[in-house]
Amino acid sequence: MKNLFLSIALFAFLFFFTFAGSQNPENLNGNILEMKVEGMVCGHCAQGIKEALKKESFISNLFISIEHDLVAIELDPSQKIKEETIQKILKKTNFSASKIVRKNSDFKDWKFNFLKDHK
Repeated sequence: MKNLFLSIALFAFLFFFTFAGSQNPENLNGNILEMKVEGMVCGHCAQGIKEALKKESFISNLFISIEHDLVAIELDPSQKIKEETIQKILKKTNFSASKIVRKNSDFKDWKFNFLKDHK
């Protein structure tokens, strides 16, 4: 019985450290953040978000599509900005991002492809 308990404990220990150590809690790679921001219904909504985000020195470019509930920002690659930082900025405008995707791309190329794909 003692051997069975030790075997189970050893298995649990190895399982935990094998899988827990390989998890990356937050991916900070990617210079572009695509965010789904629902509730933007007019230019005034978009303008409020734009003004709030443009105040931040780590944001170099910004694109908003009301039609697609999308806010995309280009981050300064020299800084590692967490998604919760962006969420706090959006919260000040009474919005939040329900989905955030990080991508590595040139912002002009990203915007061109987005506009081409969403005609």
